Amino acid sequence: MAENDFGDIGFKDVIRKSVDAIKWFAKITIHVGDTTTKSFHNVKFLNNNSKIGIRNNVGEYLYVPNYILDMYVTSNPNLLEKLAENILKNKDLKIGTISKNERDEVTISQSKKFIFCKVDTDEELFPELKHGDIVTLEGEVTRQNKTTNNMGFKYLNHILTAYPKNGNIVQYMPLLFLNCKLYGIVSRADDKGNITLIKPKLIFSSL
Repeated sequence: MAENDFGDIGFKDVIRKSVDAIKWFAKITIHVGDTTTKSFHNVKFLNNNSKIGIRNNVGEYLYVPNYILDMYVTSNPNLLEKLAENILKNKDLKIGTISKNERDEVTISQSKKFIFCKVDTDEELFPELKHGDIVTLEGEVTRQNKTTNNMGFKYLNHILTAYPKNGNIVQYMPLLFLNCKLYGIVSRADDKGNITLIKPKLIFSSL
């Protein structure tokens, strides 16, 4: 502290600001869906540009203090990895601050754990995507396989297998390696028709 000339700022203030920054790291990461996103497009500004609105893949905006976003861009993507590994089905991770008697906190539940660390293979991936759900997802086409008539669709840092509802995957070849919106249905049915898959498949009607 002395080396950096903190002046009258005490250790307590440094800890408080550190926790506040970590809280915002979690908020931003959950908002954008992964820890590696460091550039943002279609931003908005508030309060004389002191807050920046960053857009996620469903068009929602989170307004972040300017100085916090600067720190986030240079932060270590693995900042919360070790803490997130302790998250279980009935044990969330909460990070919060209290200012002027107002509590501000962010909760990382099991459904968001994969964003911050690797999850065990026996944990259900994207539990919010239920079998039969009609969804619109934004992601990247990473591969296409003419033999199996499917493609890889990178959604929130995970590759999901996607199948066209009708027709051949070849018609979507021009979209390879592009960001796209996928309109389709979630399937957790295995080869025998049992609803057992921990990693969902996507049956899409439009891409």
